[in-house]
Amino acid sequence: MSTDTATIQKWFDAHVDDDEILAVVSVSTAEEELPDDDADKEIAIKRIARRFRSGTRQSRMSVAGEAQELFERKVS
Repeated sequence: MSTDTATIQKWFDAHVDDDEILAVVSVSTAEEELPDDDADKEIAIKRIARRFRSGTRQSRMSVAGEAQELFERKVS
């Protein structure tokens, strides 16, 4: 899995409409012990991302709710 910024940007450019707003955040893995094996590392990073999404869900839902009211559009 390639995670360099240019590859990610190209993917989003191809998949996100021009009228959509996209916010990208970096999730630090500095406090995590990542395995050396690439397959195991990818699994560990996915686990970190799931934990981050779970831990920030309420906040993200609140922001989306406020944005929906303000912009009168679906926000997810």
